Amino acid sequence: FSKTVENDNILGLTKLREYRYLCGLPYEDIQIYKPYVSYNLDALIVLNKLKGLSHTPPNPGLPEDVYQSGYKGTSCSNLSWGNIGMSTPLSMAIYMDDSDKMNADHVGHRRWCLNPPMKLTGFALDGGFSAMWSLNINRAEQTFYEFICYPAVGYMPSSHFKISNVWSLSVNPQLYKIPDKSTLNIQVSSVKDSIKKELNITYQNIDLQLIGINNCIIFKPDNISVLPKSRYFVSITGLKDKTNKETKIEYYVEFF
Repeated sequence: FSKTVENDNILGLTKLREYRYLCGLPYEDIQIYKPYVSYNLDALIVLNKLKGLSHTPPNPGLPEDVYQSGYKGTSCSNLSWGNIGMSTPLSMAIYMDDSDKMNADHVGHRRWCLNPPMKLTGFALDGGFSAMWSLNINRAEQTFYEFICYPAVGYMPSSHFKISNVWSLSVNPQLYKIPDKSTLNIQVSSVKDSIKKELNITYQNIDLQLIGINNCIIFKPDNISVLPKSRYFVSITGLKDKTNKETKIEYYVEFF
């Protein structure tokens, strides 16, 4: 690969590692896998010909081997488009944002980035398009987690979250039963000097698609700030553990 492609992959991998580190997931040993990069370079040839995004694109008149390689890339990757100044770090921020009307109900790009078994990936850039190989579960050892949330538990850098972003949380299916919309209750409170003020939840959803983890609680508290020392307490009740016992998840988020 060219130095430009190598640099794009180093920058994208670094940013992916940042997000996974913040969320308490394995990050240091994630590596670039060159065949994934090749598939994604061909994927962007396909998408540039089509002038649009598709995970299952038709052949726009390319040689069959290029098309088949590109199809592997489009069908197994996070994709983004629309910024002529696109970079792999910017594309990572777009995937983690995932709060537009098309993606907020399932935050699929975000969930693939935070998929615990991921160990290999590959990035490509061309003509305002970006691709990140996402469907990888090469991690041999099992990753323990109770839940994965974004923004992350504890201190969260303001540079990695926006007030327009939806919040999300996936529970470990080995510890919890699938969340039930009829019993779930989400509360987010701002905290200042130990005083809690409950915020209005303007949107919430549970998505059960197998996108990394087969459950995701998605919600958006109103009137939040990501300025330094903005602190929030999250309480999610109405969950059940694997023994069918009612349980809850509670945690703090503080932006810095």
